[in-house]
Parts: sequence; structure tokens; C-alpha cells
Amino acid sequence: SQIFVIDYKTGKPPTTGIKFDDMFEYGLYKRPSSPFQAMYYAYIVQKQMIEKTHEVVPALLFIQERKQLAPLKFSDKKNADTVQLNKDFEAQLIPLLREILNVDVPFDQTPDARNCINCEFNVICARKANND
Repeated sequence: SQIFVIDYKTGKPPTTGIKFDDMFEYGLYKRPSSPFQAMYYAYIVQKQMIEKTHEVVPALLFIQERKQLAPLKFSDKKNADTVQLNKDFEAQLIPLLREILNVDVPFDQTPDARNCINCEFNVICARKANND
């Protein structure tokens, strides 16, 4: 049986295929944050389950589209099932978290300033979108 972890979105879905590896590509312009969030929420649910008898399925539901709910799909992992996607996600998430929490790795700003245009943290880092 399956447990769907649904992340509701008010915006519109992406018009092109989402690449799994793009979620972890540092500095990528318009990195796919919605799929990352859904995968992360599913990861947390999966880790908190006492009995691992259910498949945890991450999904996005764009409420403007009114389409049938479906598991996340990635253009670069078309043949991967949810179990494999969750394993692949964890394999990339753990090193990312270790790097973020490593005090010896200094914080640096994204190399692509276009990512700063609508960033809610630009007040903190004080980077302007037109700086290179």
C-alpha cells in the first residue's frame, strides 16, 4: 500500500520535464524547489514511520490545474520507481546536509544572481539581482 505525501502548490506546474539531479545542482538558475520540497517531506515521513510497510510517495498537487494526483516523475529517471527515487534522494540529501552543517565550509552566495530576484532572504544577504 502507499502513503501519498502531497505538497499543494498555488502556482502553475513547470512546462518542461523536471530533472532529478537538478534539485541538487548548486547555483542552477531556477532550481526545481517544489519537487525538492515534496521529496524532502516524503523523506521525513518515511524516516518517522515505525513500521516500513507502506511505500511513501511524494506528489505535487497544483490546485489551479485540477489534474489527477500522481507521484513525482523526473525526466532523467523515467524508469525509477518511488522506492528507488527515495533512495537516490537520500543519497544526495545526506552529503548536502553535511556540507550545510559543516562549520568549515563558508557560506557563499549563488553564482547566478538571477536566483536572487524573488528570494525572500535577499534582505539578509543583501545581494542585489543585478550584481555578478
